[in-house]
Amino acid sequence: MTSATRKYGIIIAMAVAVAAVLAFAYLYKPAAVEKPRPLVITADNFFKIRVGEDAPFFAAAKGGVKPYKFEWDFGDGTRSPLQNVTHSYSETGTYRVTLKVTDSAGTVQDVSHTVDVYPVDANFTRGPDLRR
Repeated sequence: MTSATRKYGIIIAMAVAVAAVLAFAYLYKPAAVEKPRPLVITADNFFKIRVGEDAPFFAAAKGGVKPYKFEWDFGDGTRSPLQNVTHSYSETGTYRVTLKVTDSAGTVQDVSHTVDVYPVDANFTRGPDLRR
């Protein structure tokens, strides 16, 4: 083999290698990283409550990055880390209830509502449970 043939062989081998690298770079497309949807939360069951009554509070979260961390603040100095919880108030009054949800990426959303707590003998009726 002459030196000219060897040179051309090396040049051809290099050209093939460069073409392979360029073809791989062109064809290889990394999987798109999907951005999570915005974290959205809802809190339910802000209704009339009687003193001492176990009232249910329900939370839901979607979007963001699972799992979620829930934190209820019932406005009377009591808190709960549960998603769905019951709580009773010992005194009549209006309380500001806040639900704070944090997703795994650290995104925080909160929602607050007021709850009216009536005396034990308050006369009111509740409508049907529509959560089904």
